[in-house]
Amino acid sequence: TVTEMVEGEIATATKEVPRFAAGGVARSGGSSSSSSSSGNAAARIASRRGAAARYSRFEAEVAAMQRDSSTYCDEPEDAADFAAWRASSFSLAKVQPEVDKIMAGNAFMAELQSRIVPLLVEKEDFWARYFYRLHKLQQKEEQRQQLAARAKQQQHDSEELGGWDDEDPQSPRGRPTQQQQEEQQQQQDQQQQNLQQHDP
Repeated sequence: TVTEMVEGEIATATKEVPRFAAGGVARSGGSSSSSSSSGNAAARIASRRGAAARYSRFEAEVAAMQRDSSTYCDEPEDAADFAAWRASSFSLAKVQPEVDKIMAGNAFMAELQSRIVPLLVEKEDFWARYFYRLHKLQQKEEQRQQLAARAKQQQHDSEELGGWDDEDPQSPRGRPTQQQQEEQQQQQDQQQQNLQQHDP
């Protein structure tokens, strides 16, 4: 089958490029200009990655995606979303400069394309499927970053609250809510009415 043939070519390409630099995988593929949103997402992701994280989870996922035969052979499972993305955001001419960068900076991808395009997969299908899966990985990474930032903010807020005395009226936990203030006011009004009724 085509999938088996592509898997064979992936294995061969991997052997042909034994010292393939994993750190360059995400940098060459991660700045895709296939759509302005995915390009901006990649830039935001790159800006947040620490310099010490040479080979992050995102980069590992991109490297694994590049060596997965389904990336190039199979239509994505979310076919409707892929069709809409391809119609609105992808054109081979538009991403050709990015393709050229990948070919120049990523020996594995250059070797793989030369082996399976167009013999097993058409060039436009090859890159449309590649950039779509890259786009989905970027979305996943964005969600991870947002969750991490939210958790960090919640921890920070919790630590701030932990430094207050609950009996302190200035404390966020000691300060009555609006509903509590209204109930206190109602109780005071009721007490005053009772006093007036018993006043001779």
